[in-house]
Amino acid sequence: MKAPVTYLALENLLTAWKKPKPDPGVIKLPSMTKQVTSLRSIESFIEMGAATYTRPDLVTLLDELHVFCALVELRIPIAPEPAPEKKKPPQV
Repeated sequence: MKAPVTYLALENLLTAWKKPKPDPGVIKLPSMTKQVTSLRSIESFIEMGAATYTRPDLVTLLDELHVFCALVELRIPIAPEPAPEKKKPPQV
């Protein structure tokens, strides 16, 4: 920190320090929409041929996708059901 500290700089430092820090063990997962968009992006690149992939690259990708599919299939039976949607009251 600089020797002469302005009030504004000190206030900014204290405000930043007061902000709640996320727990290091808690990970915020990306939404499923972002996950699906990412998969579709890879699909588009392969379809368009924008990126040239070699046979070993595609075999590796396919192997990883098989493992991924198996994991998802195992999780489906134990996944919780979504919360029921609240019905909106009829508008008059």
